[in-house]
Amino acid sequence: MKSKEEMKIYRHNYYIKHKDIEQAQMKVWQANNPEKVRQIKEQLKEDGYYKNYYDANKEEIIAYNINYRKNFYKQFERHVVYLLVNKSMKVLYTGSSFNIRRRLENHIGGWSHLELTKEKWNALECNYFQYCYLDVGDNNERLYIESLLINKFEPVLNSYEPIKNNNITEARKAELKEYADTLIFKVWDK
Repeated sequence: MKSKEEMKIYRHNYYIKHKDIEQAQMKVWQANNPEKVRQIKEQLKEDGYYKNYYDANKEEIIAYNINYRKNFYKQFERHVVYLLVNKSMKVLYTGSSFNIRRRLENHIGGWSHLELTKEKWNALECNYFQYCYLDVGDNNERLYIESLLINKFEPVLNSYEPIKNNNITEARKAELKEYADTLIFKVWDK
């Protein structure tokens, strides 16, 4: 006969090995028993399970969330240019960033200089953002490509050019201009 500790380890290892199957079975059970699931959740809420769990594990939960957010945004760190396009396919705004996810969240949330509230978004008939990752050396080159796109599309929401003077050679500017003409944009759907 196995000890309690050995049984606990065995059950844990069994769960890890068969976790996907058990989770799939649980989803089927939950779909077939929505009333029972609701009752269990209500009972746990009444018992204070969630609050007690949070209180007991608050520091770990907060640390996990901070680490998750930090790593989540890291996957989007790359030079990028983006366009805000309206329903008639006219470019309303051209921008660039080193982190597309964070930048578009700021625009959509109304926390950027564009102040794109829901009302302003609808009034401008905004449709979606398009983006294109860039293979450039630094911020100056990215900003130079952004200024080329601003001159090309003449967007109504751009109030200034992002770069006036830079340390880019004329030969490199010619390469970047050629590169900017071949950019292929994708619709942001994240």
